Amino acid sequence: MTTKLTRPAAGSDRETWLTYIDQLHQLRIDLGLERMQTMVARLGLDFSKTLVLTVGGTNGKGSSVTFLERLCRAAGLKTGLHMSPHLLDFNERCRLNGECVADGPLIAAFEKIEAVRGDLSLSFFEYTLLAFFVIFADEKVDALILEVGLGGRLDATNVLDADGAEVVTVGIDHVGFLGDSREGIGHEKAGIYRAGRPAVCADPLPPQSVLDTIDALGATGLLLNRDFGFTVNDDATWDWWLDVDGKHYAFAKLPEPGLKGKNQYQNMAGALALWVACWTRKEACQSRPIREAAIHEALTDLKLSGRFEVKRFAGHDLVLDVGHNPHAAEALVENVALQNQKSPAHWVAVCGMLKDKDREAVMKIAASTFAGWVFVDLPGERGGAASELLTYAQKWDKTEVPKVTAPTMDTALYKALQLSEEIQSASPAIPVKLCVFGSFVTVEAALKTLDEFGR
Repeated sequence: MTTKLTRPAAGSDRETWLTYIDQLHQLRIDLGLERMQTMVARLGLDFSKTLVLTVGGTNGKGSSVTFLERLCRAAGLKTGLHMSPHLLDFNERCRLNGECVADGPLIAAFEKIEAVRGDLSLSFFEYTLLAFFVIFADEKVDALILEVGLGGRLDATNVLDADGAEVVTVGIDHVGFLGDSREGIGHEKAGIYRAGRPAVCADPLPPQSVLDTIDALGATGLLLNRDFGFTVNDDATWDWWLDVDGKHYAFAKLPEPGLKGKNQYQNMAGALALWVACWTRKEACQSRPIREAAIHEALTDLKLSGRFEVKRFAGHDLVLDVGHNPHAAEALVENVALQNQKSPAHWVAVCGMLKDKDREAVMKIAASTFAGWVFVDLPGERGGAASELLTYAQKWDKTEVPKVTAPTMDTALYKALQLSEEIQSASPAIPVKLCVFGSFVTVEAALKTLDEFGR
């Protein structure tokens, strides 16, 4: 479909361009690789000399690609990182050597794409990803790390043949596009693997479809607890090993990941397996030995907003977590329990979810974990109602735990503080902690509110 729009004039700002790009394609999500293949050819993009690592999965992608980028930087490579979605600013999606791209190069990349696009209609994700590719090519990055947007097999990131790919986890999410079974979803996510190249799966119970795809492609399957593994020690350090290409790699007493939560050990273990397996195969990397010091540096310096991130708010610890599906809810509940083992606390949750997510399943998992709940309305077409979350929570938790709703995040946090005071007065010896979760949108709103609170 050809869209009759006036392209931004010379000197237009980023927001003008993003608005224009958002209106080009009739579908916000339109899976398929043909348009991307055409544009990569027109733009003359070639990353054959670049170390390209692609990471897909239901949960853990952002943590994994952040660690991979940090590993490559610690090893002395110039890096380009694509992540999606962003939390506060669009430019978070494109990072050069750990820094968000500036508006100038981004707009210049948009102009290059527009110069060769012709009548080809591109989705917002496709257009902006191509812009990032242009920037990475212009900057001549040594390593390119890609977070899959949706699924894998037909996701725009899959237009590049990665030197190695990882599926971190396989859970139920985006059922309207990927199906409602782990087998069907696993098939889509495993589509990022390539013949003869490392195909890492960090899910401890991978669907058979993932294993079948590895075999059908002739990829080098690297499975958790078979080809690589890890053990967490009592002091929070961890040991890791990998068997690949007839060689055994092992590192003991690695530092606790900078990103908190038990699930992060699994995420880091899979990413490290991908990095080591590809590093030893890529000609551009073989002259650089794998340094354990680089791994230590990458782990300790690791930061990523919204992944069981702890902040202080009005005298309370406040955890921010973008978890938005049942698999993520399980990890969140487990991490809260682990925190309580170390330091007992009552927890008050602020939760907002998009209406196309499995909200009832999340409430079934998490409803009995918290001593108080504030459900918040989310804005926009996909925004879910707080009242519906309340109904699900009441179904799965019949106790007298207080459950209230709020129209906005600032009101929700205020109500959470009120609940905290009530809980604290009834049990003064045990502290109260807050947890905001349910969506990137929810965490974004909380971060903005915290910023305003701190001014």
